[in-house]
Amino acid sequence: MSTVQSTESARDLSLSIAPRSPEGITLAESGARRLAKMSDAEGKPVLLRVAVDGGGCSGFQ
Repeated sequence: MSTVQSTESARDLSLSIAPRSPEGITLAESGARRLAKMSDAEGKPVLLRVAVDGGGCSGFQ
């Protein structure tokens, strides 16, 4: 994630790059169990799609 900030003059720009977070997400045990149960019921491997929508207090929901 990077942000570009400018001062009064367009010539004075600064770029800040945040450190990269580890890839992947962490699931609660109950969530992992529920996904495993769904996978068993459907007879298919577990696939999880995650989406981030704009909005909310911090800009994301």
